[in-house]
Amino acid sequence: MAANTLKMGIDLGNRQTKIYIPEQEGVKKPINIVYPSALLPANLVGESTFGSLMNNSDLPTTRKFQLTNDNNGYIWGESLTQFHKDDGILQSIAKSNRYEMDEYKLLSKFALAEGVLQAGFADEPVNISLSIGLPDDDYDKYSDSDLIKSIYKNAHSVEIDDKVLQFKVTKLQVLQQGLGAPIHELIDFDGNVINPEILTQRTVWVDMGGGTIIINTFDQFRALPDLSSIYWNGSDTIYRKLAQLIAKNQQVKVDIDELESQIKKGERSYKVSRNQTIDFTDELNEVLQETLTILKNKIQNTVADMDAIDNIFFSGGTAQIFDPEDLKGMFGFGEIVPDGDMANAIGFVKAQSMK
Repeated sequence: MAANTLKMGIDLGNRQTKIYIPEQEGVKKPINIVYPSALLPANLVGESTFGSLMNNSDLPTTRKFQLTNDNNGYIWGESLTQFHKDDGILQSIAKSNRYEMDEYKLLSKFALAEGVLQAGFADEPVNISLSIGLPDDDYDKYSDSDLIKSIYKNAHSVEIDDKVLQFKVTKLQVLQQGLGAPIHELIDFDGNVINPEILTQRTVWVDMGGGTIIINTFDQFRALPDLSSIYWNGSDTIYRKLAQLIAKNQQVKVDIDELESQIKKGERSYKVSRNQTIDFTDELNEVLQETLTILKNKIQNTVADMDAIDNIFFSGGTAQIFDPEDLKGMFGFGEIVPDGDMANAIGFVKAQSMK
């Protein structure tokens, strides 16, 4: 049987792993997957606990993943925080040597397998055409490295809930992470330009991720490295500050991951227990206003001459929690890139069609 070909983009961020699969042969509609960039060793979860959560139809997807040549299994999925095993959850966030971490390597393979499963190719041979992004500081060092190739390329075998999935990454495209959202805005999936103004303007792109804020400046879609920066305090800083402020003002301890989930749903309340729900609107507004002040300063320090800028684009899941008018109000103009968390992953896939 001839193998199917599957286009896929993965944005394996510090806090969230985003997987995007466009409509293509064998895939009737686009697939968006956003899971935490963290794993829970399966041996920390009792069979009864795991089974009850797995069988709860009100909870989002969570499954057991395992490399077929590994005796260790891991719980991964959208409702990972429901297991309340904070001390045992393995995070993948790191400022250096991240690609050498076991957690990163496992997440990359599990993300590929989850994409294959949701695309409907679990029982068929499949060759993946994969695009990923690396932060600019890592790109020069790792983009063509044997380490990245060894993680992603060639054959993989992953068990999901005891079902074995086998697949190959036959094509690997490694991009600078900061190019994902600009490419998403510039072209369609056939490589046709849909926003020609970007090609004539000087633009700033602010990627507001979980562990980083990446600011890139482009002139007529040519990157200007001297006017670009990476700051290692993304949305995780916002949620930590918010949790601390809630604890101070309301004497309540909140789970940061659950807090983030509620905010991204548009909620401004948190269920502490069956009998207690708190409203954190005031605390959130205070933290967001403080963040805007810091963000404005970072952009000004990076770009230097704001009068020379035609437009600012804000992307990433964190951008979605701000009032668009507040972001635009920093400099009197700006746009929020649509598709939130998925913008980079979608751009990575689109890059496969660039002429």
